[in-house]
This record gives sequence, structure tokens and C-alpha cells, in this order.
Amino acid sequence: MRLGLLSTATVLLLLQLSSAQSNATAPSLSAPQQLLPGGFLPPQVWENTNLVRTTNLEKAYVRETINVVVTNKDTQPQSEYYVPFPGDGLAHVGGFEVRDKKNASGDKFEVTTAGPATEEANAVHQHYLVVHFPEPVKPKGSLTLTISYHILGALSPLPAAIQQDEKQYLTYSFSAYVPSAYTTLKQKTKLKLANSDVPEYTTTTGLTSSSPDPQRQGRDFTYGTYDTAKVRPGTTYPVSVRYEFTKPILVCSLLERDIEVSHWGGNLATEERYWLRNDGAHLASQFSRVSWATQNFYIQSGQLATVALRELKVPLKPGSVDAYFTDDIGNVSTSRYRADAVREASLELKPRYPLFGGWNYSFRIGWNNALPSFLRKLKTPADTYILSVPLLEGPKMAEGIQYEQFIFRILLPEGSTKVRWEVHGGSGLPGLDAEQTLHKTYMDTLGRTELRFTAANVVDEARDAEIVVTYQYTFAAALRKPLTIVAGMVGVFVVAYAIGSLDTSIGKKAAKATAAIPSSRSWLASFGTGGPRRRSPTEGLLGQARRTPQPSVAMDADQFQTPAQSERPPAAGTPVALSQQRPRGRTACGQCSRRKIRCDAYDRMHMNLACTNCTKRGQPDQCTLNDDAPRSGTKRVRIGSAGEHSSAAPRSAKEPSRAAPNTSFLDTLHAAAAAAPFPHLHSQNGYSIATAAQPIPDASKAYNLIPSAQWPLHHPLAPPRHPAPYAVPSPPHSYNRYVGNSAGLLELLPAHKSALRYFDIYKTNCHPIYPIITDLSEFEAAVCQYVEDVSAARLSRNLAPLRGRALATRVSWFALLTATIAAGVQFSDLPAADRDGLTSKHVHNAVALLRQADYLGRPDENSIAAMLLLSRISENDLMPEAAWTTLGSIGRMAELAGLQTASVGSDPDQSGGEATALRHRKLWWSYLLQETGLALCFGQSLSMKTVHDDPPISNGTALTYSDCMFLLCKDAMPAILNAKKPNLKQDIDLLADARHLHERALPCLADRQNCRTVQDRIEYYALRITQGFIVSTMSQTLIKANDRQGMEQQKKHLERMCKEGAMDCLQAFVDMQSFTSVALRHWMFAYTALAAALALGALADEADLSKIQELQQKLLESFEERDKENDLPHRPGWFTRFPKVMTLLRQLSPPRPQTNGSNQAKEGQSQHPEPDPVPAISDALRKELLDPTTLWQNYFSANTAADVYPLQQIGLAP
Repeated sequence: MRLGLLSTATVLLLLQLSSAQSNATAPSLSAPQQLLPGGFLPPQVWENTNLVRTTNLEKAYVRETINVVVTNKDTQPQSEYYVPFPGDGLAHVGGFEVRDKKNASGDKFEVTTAGPATEEANAVHQHYLVVHFPEPVKPKGSLTLTISYHILGALSPLPAAIQQDEKQYLTYSFSAYVPSAYTTLKQKTKLKLANSDVPEYTTTTGLTSSSPDPQRQGRDFTYGTYDTAKVRPGTTYPVSVRYEFTKPILVCSLLERDIEVSHWGGNLATEERYWLRNDGAHLASQFSRVSWATQNFYIQSGQLATVALRELKVPLKPGSVDAYFTDDIGNVSTSRYRADAVREASLELKPRYPLFGGWNYSFRIGWNNALPSFLRKLKTPADTYILSVPLLEGPKMAEGIQYEQFIFRILLPEGSTKVRWEVHGGSGLPGLDAEQTLHKTYMDTLGRTELRFTAANVVDEARDAEIVVTYQYTFAAALRKPLTIVAGMVGVFVVAYAIGSLDTSIGKKAAKATAAIPSSRSWLASFGTGGPRRRSPTEGLLGQARRTPQPSVAMDADQFQTPAQSERPPAAGTPVALSQQRPRGRTACGQCSRRKIRCDAYDRMHMNLACTNCTKRGQPDQCTLNDDAPRSGTKRVRIGSAGEHSSAAPRSAKEPSRAAPNTSFLDTLHAAAAAAPFPHLHSQNGYSIATAAQPIPDASKAYNLIPSAQWPLHHPLAPPRHPAPYAVPSPPHSYNRYVGNSAGLLELLPAHKSALRYFDIYKTNCHPIYPIITDLSEFEAAVCQYVEDVSAARLSRNLAPLRGRALATRVSWFALLTATIAAGVQFSDLPAADRDGLTSKHVHNAVALLRQADYLGRPDENSIAAMLLLSRISENDLMPEAAWTTLGSIGRMAELAGLQTASVGSDPDQSGGEATALRHRKLWWSYLLQETGLALCFGQSLSMKTVHDDPPISNGTALTYSDCMFLLCKDAMPAILNAKKPNLKQDIDLLADARHLHERALPCLADRQNCRTVQDRIEYYALRITQGFIVSTMSQTLIKANDRQGMEQQKKHLERMCKEGAMDCLQAFVDMQSFTSVALRHWMFAYTALAAALALGALADEADLSKIQELQQKLLESFEERDKENDLPHRPGWFTRFPKVMTLLRQLSPPRPQTNGSNQAKEGQSQHPEPDPVPAISDALRKELLDPTTLWQNYFSANTAADVYPLQQIGLAP
């Protein structure tokens, strides 16, 4: 392929490359190589016989080519030719090359730079590029030179700012006379423009006999021919041209190109990093995405051009794979890679946004190639490789790309030596400054050899150039890295083994020191007394535990040696102690032993758990290791009646046991722990209670989440003790089976699939209406992590090391997750029976988890949020009284947690103090919002008499849904607390603020026409329902207070506002019910609609009676359909729970008679039906319907339920 050109010439090339760093490129223009004195002028030894300059403006940079015939007019041979450039112009020149035009295939002439000495005060500001001919030119001899170079940054847009769809024009200023250090006899300049639209250009007068000047042919302009034999060298004639340029001016301020060679992987990895900008005309106005979408349609069809960068096309070598495109944000998916193993591959890149004038975009691309396509091993010298890679790749655009700074790095394998390089092919090559260093990365020993090339003023014409690198890479150098890695790993293992072999234990040394202590059946009794001591037959572990060792002996229980099996155990009354070693005989429970199946009772007994088989069978009570069934192959130790120890077979079933009746070993162990002041003083069979697998928690710590360990089971042989102050006896094998470990805890947690499914329902249908979780994004991230842990079986392992408050915090989060899943199930599409059963299951699991988290003793944010969700679930299950009672407990929990304190977590020294305070305030106001809603329904006052802080509002002008709900809660609370205040002006102002609150909300909340998503619609309806209910209820409260003052005019105004609020509430509920079933699932929404319908029945008049009755009929139809779909035997619907309300509502909105269409046609279309009369309502009934307290007590309370309504099972209990 590419290396085919280097077949036989590679060895010759190596011989020619005598230096470590060869450079056949253009000169580096960063610093002059020759300093010139002040007032320097090149010697006038040359004469330009004929000069033709061609300026190409088809791309975004200027490309000039000068063909000139130079004649040596001196008497001596000359070999240096000076090309002048202004001081500031040379910094923008790149790719300067000089060749012999008659020998175009020959080598380029050597070029050096010459500039003024800056130390001199009278230094000239003219710079020169000195061309050195390979052979001097004889006197009168001539030479035809081709001088080519490109100029960056010479084009400027005019006007500098345009509209998005306006044309772009560029200007280029130059001299009609070509700047030269020598006399020029004849010259002319040709311009090749990118477009024929040239509105302005400079015309000359008196420079040529032909007219006009310049001569134009399409998009080509020609200035001259000029006879300049008498014109002084260096004379200029400024001209300019302005033309249309329909493409972007792409400038790359920095390009970093890295190529990494891997011999072990056989791979050539390439990565390029771009800092790109568009130097075209800026936008005169704001960018319009709509206008761009319209333009883009015509651009793709080829009917329109744009000055913005839309895409980049990067041609790659055949066989390129693993292409990627990333920017500062991350991976950019708007790219397409067309791989081809034979022809040129293509990588099409689309930036995240169109690049207009003045806009920047930085990105990186990379790909891999097979190393054999670029690398070849030479036969001689040995272990020598030749690498040929492109100097420049990247985007290939018709308008061209300018690179102000170019950095190219080639990373050779570690241990490469004798590195040489050369540039071949291409035109317009930049001047490369090469440097060889070491690049160290991970797992390197010496560092990789790095060739670093830097250049300035590079254009994409250098794409055809190749850099050929030769280096020596021996086999020993190739093995250095793997051998070093293997040696390092072996060294780590050796050191780890040596450290692990060190004996650092204290107990073993102490055991050797006490090995001389005699061992007998009374060896424990002799401890501290100097010899054997007779004990009473009834003395057991508890009596031994109460004894204290003598001061003369100071040993821990761990220092004792386990007695041999042949030795007799302690005296009678001492139960069999738990050994740290697994017994040799059978360790199955009685149930598994009879079934002859494998059992893990012994492994789970330390955690107070039944075996797995008994748990699956639902018989954890019958799982015990104290069963009297025979144990084959096990030499059991039994306690005789008179303290005699027998090692015979198990006793008869008729023989009563002298040990504690119906008491397991764990019961005795807990009793001993409760009676013992220090665990290390109670030794049994050479072991202390402190050596158990699970440590006994401290009963004084209220945050230990192990009730069976905090309050150990009482043994009949233990002395009387006082229970813990919060000890509540729990049912057997309920939640005390999984405390202290994660085995049973996992049974209460939701499955990972159902967690994702129902959490998504909660996020869609519940959270937008009642945002109890303060940071849903963080919570959702934690849910995703939970799902991954459960699916990967990591959850049990993560919970194992947790203890104390760390475990309590995790369990409280699990309770919140379970409550969230329960809320999601309640709003799912499951059948009513399945939905109700699954909701109850998750509610009970959440309550069990809350108990484990000590939610009443030490509440936290998660437990309070979980309680709020469970309260809302009880409310939606037609149990608002239970929800109201629960909210009272939640209020005390919130006070105990300090949520109502504004300074919580506000210490700036604490990490995340402001964020914590904001979460606390949102959760506190979520509680207040929920309690305020129920207080308005019940007509009761708040448990919190005063609220001093303001709700957490994000923006006062564009309120979100949660902001509006908090502000409505704030407006409603004073009206509830101060209903009997003589001056009602403040409450009326609050009522007006609540009435017009939606005008300050987001557009999607203020007007239904602005709703774009489902969530927007749900939030709009929910806000209108809540706002209308609060306005109506506040108006009713103020009407009741106004009656005591006798202000009739103000009462009518309040009745009108009450009617408007109730109408908005009922209309929004009916619309929301037709849109989604969420409305009827929320008890609060359904109750507010019923209360609003009753209030409208009390305030109806002939003008709006028809509309009100129509809405009331739709409301009744909705409840009928709901009861048909969700009628359960243990939980009937609304007509059974609130029969008086439904009956009254039917009376207020009687069904309309069906009219006959034919009869109506006969009577004529002009005849209008008579309006229905307003139902007669007594004043007493009217007052009941407009008084929230009386309305609840007489129509909605539990006492008004039908006789067939069953007793509800409240799953939420402290």
C-alpha cells in the first residue's frame, strides 16, 4: 500500500539520514536565523526580467505563486536571492517554497530567514527570506524560479456583521506592484476569486496603456502588464477587491495530533484535538433556530449556501476502525462513520450547533489502524523499523482550514533508540521544529520515546506529506515491560505473604504462658480460687456469671484454651455453650432432620433466624436446634437430674428436661447478656459470650436497630430485670427475624423490576401533584443504584457491615422507597383487587422498615417523607381520618427532627448546609400543605398555631407548580387560624392573592393553551382544582365570620368569590377526569369536587343553574363508574362510604328528561325550553353546605357511612 513506494529506497534513505533530526520542510519563521544591520539593503546583483504573480482567493486563505526569471547582472557568480516581507506580514506566512521551474521534480531550494537586529536603535523593519541556490549562477546567467506560499488571516469580512440569511463578502488588500528587493522589468498580477459576485474592486490609472485595468473575465482579474523598469524596488501601489464568499472561514487556533505505536497490540492509534472557530462575518442579531431550520431545508437540497459550518468530513486511511467524536460535554452522537477496508473511509461529523462567525467549537476525534499498514521491519540493520504516517489528516473541506499552531507527537515503543525522521511529498509544507523526549505513562519503566513536531501557519494542503521515521527496537526492549509487570506482581505477592506470616496476635502468646494450668472437670471453678470448689447441683451459667474473679488473676476470656473432648463439661445447670467451631455431627433442625434434607439452621442461629427450609414452609416457630431427635454419629452431652453428666444416647421422650422449659439456647444467651455487667467475665467451656458471631448491642443505645438484642428475651432462670423504656413486645418471627443482618430485610424490599415500573408511575402521576420527595433526581439516581445492586446481588453484601445509625439511615431510605412503590401501585392500571392487595403489602413492609429505623425515636428526612406518603395512601383509600391522625404524629416527628427551624443546616462551615436547609424547608412545607388541605376539608384548625417562615420559592415572577401550592398553603393558613378575628381586611387580601395566584405562574399553569406535555396538563388541572377549593373554602370561612358583623354588601362579594372558586374547582375536576384517571384516585381532588358541587348547589341561581347541574351530573357519573370498577368487599366505594353526600347531590341535580327530536321539530326551532327552577334549599341546609366544619361532621365523617361499610384495617400504625 503506502509503503510500496519505500520498497528499495528505504536502505538508501537510512544512509542519507545522517543526523538524528532531519528537516526538509520550509524554514521556521519564529526567529530570524541571520541578523541584519540597520538600513540594510540587499546587493543589487539580480534583475527580475519577467514576473507573474497568481493570487488564489478560492479558499478561506490566500495562496500566492510567483514565477520570475532572475538574471545575474553582477560580474561574480551569485547564489543568494532575497525575498522581502514586511515585519508584521512574515508572521502570517507559511509553506514558503522555492523551486526551479524548469526542474519541477527536483528538490526545493534551501531557505533561511534574515531580520533586523533588535538591539540597534535604527534597526529596519523589513524581513527577508534568503533563497540559497544549490549552484551559483554565472554572470549574465538566468534562472526561472517558482516561489509559492500562503498567507493566513489576510481576508476580512465587510460588513463585519450580517443577518443570519444574508450574503457574506470578503475584502483582500494588496499591492499592484509585487514587492521585490530587485528591479523588475515587467510584471503582472492575476486574481482567481471564489465567486463572480464582485461588487467592488480598485481600478488603476496611468500604470498601463491598456484600458481598463484590471481586465475582468468572469471571476478572474488581471492587473497589468506593467513596465516597471524605472520603478524603484520596494515601491507599492495599494489596491483591494471585495467579493462574495459563501463558505465559512475556518481557523483552528490549535491542533494537537498524537500517534501512538504499539508493537504488542499491532495497533496505530491516532487522536486529534481541535480548537476551531469561524472568522467569518458575525451575526448582527440573535440567532434564530426557526430561521435556521428553514435555511437548513434549502441547504440540504442545494438551493442555498450558508456561511455557517454545518458538518465536517474527515477522510481516513483504508482499514480505519473504532472512530470516535467527542467534545467538552462528552460523546457526540451526530456523527457517521463509513468504514471501508479497500478504499478511503469517511468520518462525517456534525457539531452540536451550527458554527457562525465568531463562534468557537472544540472537539476531538480518534481512530485505530492496523500497524502493519504503516510499519515495516528492515533486514539490515537488525531490529530496525521504518514507520510512514501522514503529517496531517483531519477534515477536508472545499473552503480549506487554517491551522495557527500545529503540534504533532509520535509515541514510539518504550526502548526505541536511534530515531531518525524525514518528510516526503506534499506541497506548502510548514517549517517543523522537532524535539525528541521521553513520555512516561502508566506501567512504563524508562518512558516511551516521543518525537514532538511544532509548526505555525499550516494549511490543509500539507495533507499529502508523509513523515518517515526509522528507529531500532530490540527484542529485549520489547520484553522489558511484561517482565517488569510480572516481577512487580510477584514481589507484591511475596511481600503480602511475608506480612501475613508474621505472628502479631497477643492471645496465642498468652495461651502459651498459661499452658501449665491443670485441666479437669472443675477447671473453670478453680479459676480465681486456687483449687476445685464444690458447686450446688442447681448452680449454672447465671450464678457463675455473677461471680467476680480475684484481683490476683487478670486474664481475658480469650486467653483460655478449649478443653479436650474427653474432658467432662461444667457442672449441672450449665447449658450447652455455643462453640466457634462447627460440630462434627448433624447440625440440622428437627423439621429438616425428619425430612432428611440439608439444613442451614446452625449457620443462621447466630443471627436469630430460622433455617431457609422452615422459612419457605412458613413454619419458623418449629425450627429449633434443641430438638430431642437422635443425632447419629454425634456424642451428645446431657445434663442429668442430680448434676451428673451423661454421654450416652439421648434420653427418652417421657423424661422431662431439667433445663429451662421451651427455651432455646439463644434465649439463655440473651438472658446471660442481660444479667452480665461485662461480657468478658462470663466464660463457658473456654469461650466468652463476647466471642459470638454477632455482638450483643448495647441496650442503652436507642438507635440500635435490633429489638431482640436491645430488649433480650427473658429466661426463666435469669433474675428479674426492667425492660427498655421503649420496649414493645413483638409478635414471634415478625421483624425480629431479620434484625442485625440483611437476609430477612431483603424480603421486605421491592423487587428491582417492580421498583422501576411503579416508581415511574409515581414520578408521572403522584409526584407532580404532591411533590413530597424534595430532590427527585437524586432519589431517582439512588433508585437506579438500588436496582443495579439488587439485580447484581450486591445489596446483602453492602448491608452486612452497617450498624447503628448508618443502618438506620439506610433502612429509613428503604422505607421511603417502599412507600413510593406503594403510591405507584395505587395509581397503576392493575385490577382493583390486585392493586389493593399489592398496595397493602408494600404499606405493611414500609411500616415494618420504619419500625426498624426507629422512626418515632429518631426521625429523619426519609422517614418523615415515607410517613407523608403513607398518610396520603391512607387518604386515597377513603380513610382520611387515619391520614389526619397520622399527620399529627408526623408533625411531632418534624418538630423532633428540627424541620421547622429555619437555621437547620445553614451553617456555612458545614458541607452542603444550604442544600440541607432547603431540603428541610421543602419537606416541612410539604407537611404543612398536606395538613392544611385536610384542615380545610375537616373545618379544623392546624396543629401548628403559628408559622413564621416563608415557603421556599424558586422564582417570584414565574412560579412553578410546587411554588404555587406552597403559596396557596401560606394564604390559607391565616384564614383558618384567624377566622374569628374582628378585622377581616387582611384575610380578604389573602383571599384575593390566592384568587389571582395563577397569573404569576408559568405560562403552562396560567393558560391551558400553553400546555405542551401530559405533565403540564396534570399540573394545570391540579392547580386549578386546589386554587378553586381554597378560594371557595376561605370565602366560606370569611362568610361565617362576616355574619357576626352584619356587613351584607361584603357578604355578597364573598359569596360571589366562593361561587367562582367552586365553579373553577368543579370544572377543572371534570376536565381532568376526562383527561386522566388520576383525578378520582386522589381523595383530596374528589372531596374538593364534591364540596364545590354542594357549595354551587347552595349558591346556584337561574343564570347558571343549567351549567352547574350539568357539571354535578358528570361528577356523579364519574363516581358511579369509579365504584363499578373498584368495588371491593372489604373496601366499598364512595356511595357506600359517603351515602348522605351522594343522596344530597342527586337531589340538587335531578336528571333532565329526554326530549323527542321529532316533537321538537314540529313545535318549531324558535321555541326555547323553559329554564329549570332552582331547587328549594332551606336556610339551615344552605348554612350547612357553606360551613366546612358542619359539612364534614354531617355528611363526610365516619359516622355517616352506611351500615354495610366494613371496619377498615389501618396498615399505618406506630
